[in-house]
Amino acid sequence: MAYTKNIKFHYFQVLNNYTTDSKNPTVFSMTDWADSIDKNSFLKKHLELSKCWAKIEYIEHIETSNIWKVRLHRLAEYNIPQTSRNGEDAEDVELKEDEYLGYDCNLIYDESNGIAMIQRSKYSLSIERIEELINKTSFLKDRFISLKPIMNNNNINKLIQNGKKIEISFANITNAIPETKSPLSSIINSFFKLKGVAGNITIGVGRGKDIQVIKEKNKEKKIKTERFLNIKETIQLIDDIKSNPDIVTRGIVTLRDEEDTSVEVIDLFDDVFIDIIQFQLEQRKTLGIGYVMDEMIQKYEEKKGKILISLKPNK
Repeated sequence: MAYTKNIKFHYFQVLNNYTTDSKNPTVFSMTDWADSIDKNSFLKKHLELSKCWAKIEYIEHIETSNIWKVRLHRLAEYNIPQTSRNGEDAEDVELKEDEYLGYDCNLIYDESNGIAMIQRSKYSLSIERIEELINKTSFLKDRFISLKPIMNNNNINKLIQNGKKIEISFANITNAIPETKSPLSSIINSFFKLKGVAGNITIGVGRGKDIQVIKEKNKEKKIKTERFLNIKETIQLIDDIKSNPDIVTRGIVTLRDEEDTSVEVIDLFDDVFIDIIQFQLEQRKTLGIGYVMDEMIQKYEEKKGKILISLKPNK
């Protein structure tokens, strides 16, 4: 019997963030990372992360397109399934001491453009654990790697031009977080200082007026100035919201047109470049690496142009 499965993929920028100086982030080199994996014999080894075990199962480079193909595994030893025979009791799957169940996380990486297409499934590695895995196995200790979701640039522009209100919800506030580019960390850490573990805020981000007092010829003069989120501040806030998914559970932006006659809502966590690929599964077999990677590369090439346009800097 034929069976199909839909798998979701998200697109990310993969960036080097430098810890020793003020350099701007640069495109991640998977060539360097693969070299580190080879030198340290990390391939196919069980690697301990903060909340699970993982494994780099497969890595291959396509020279003609400069695309890397990678399969990672999240290793599980709890909630083990059972085998079932007709007319007999179900039996637990028995794992040896050094055996785990392996859940696939497939990704491709366009090193020329710093773009990754990553599988997002319930049991696969989370984005936070993938970042941890890459950083743990990299020999470049003067930097840390981050995965930044790629937003649809058209909607960023709409948010900048017509954003009226941002609603942010928080949960699982158990610790203070490091300083962010936007004031988001100050907001979250204020909740933490007040012993709050959850909450929500609404921020009006339309254009406001400030009164600035200046002295001119020994006389005070009041000047009205506009106050609003500019392009840089807006993008920083979006990046910070999307970079803290364990705490920020909801980020909704309300837009209105110039006449305020209609309302549009953008969910910052859903408004990213994604694809869903339907795979044909063979009975009693896992998804073959070659099949998965070929489908991913084809889908990426179809969307690549739009993604590159979205990544162009805002003026």
